[in-house]
Amino acid sequence: MQTHTTTTTMTKYKFTQSQFDEISLLLKRRPTESRDDQKKSRAKIRKLGFMISDYFNGFTDLDFKKLLDKGDIEIVGEQISAMTQTTKKSVPEQTISKPKTSISRQALPPVVDKTTEYLVLGTMPGEQSLLHQQYYNNPRNQFWKIIADAFNKKKTFADYDDKLTTLKNNKIGLWDVLETCDRKGSSDSNIENPTLNNFDKLFKKFPNIKTVIFNGQDSNDYFNSLVFDKADKIYLQLSSTSSANGHKTVDEKTQEWKAALT
Repeated sequence: MQTHTTTTTMTKYKFTQSQFDEISLLLKRRPTESRDDQKKSRAKIRKLGFMISDYFNGFTDLDFKKLLDKGDIEIVGEQISAMTQTTKKSVPEQTISKPKTSISRQALPPVVDKTTEYLVLGTMPGEQSLLHQQYYNNPRNQFWKIIADAFNKKKTFADYDDKLTTLKNNKIGLWDVLETCDRKGSSDSNIENPTLNNFDKLFKKFPNIKTVIFNGQDSNDYFNSLVFDKADKIYLQLSSTSSANGHKTVDEKTQEWKAALT
């Protein structure tokens, strides 16, 4: 009984067999595709309901299939669609068709100054961050714990100003790749109509920025669609600090981030 309950709780994704097979095939093809084709494949995978950015860089079809063995994925079977279609006739139309309510989002201003050498980029702040106008405000996000462990002797920060002071003292800046977008909730998979920030202008104003660090793969993908000279900087994609990315422990992420930021 207990084992069954645990497996049900851990399930993150439910796919039909055809959806599972399609995602597996798309993941298998990605390593040999061009960058543009990889972006298209990634978009298809998102539409099918799977977020590669919740996992690690270089995630493959074999890693995806392991999630099935772990219980993170459940195959629900094609028959679910038939059941839904049967019951659909008896349900009032207005309860079936609910329009998607995407809200316009505006990025936070960059936390950067003349001493900044490392620029950490997310995609677009989540709802709590935008509400409080503070980067990584969601307590489930591990970013500030990683920074505290790496640069603040594992001490809890007193407040947001204390967090920013620690970043400044270590020549670290924050921004996001997107300037605006339409999005329902906080998930990158819900982003529509994105516009990108002007990095050419930022880098000219703050020339000491030498290393750009992407917090997960989505920010990396959006940034790579920008056209400007990227040759004079180092670009690194690190494990997402989102708690949904459970491939590495917080300690492992801390070591990875600390190595990149020093």
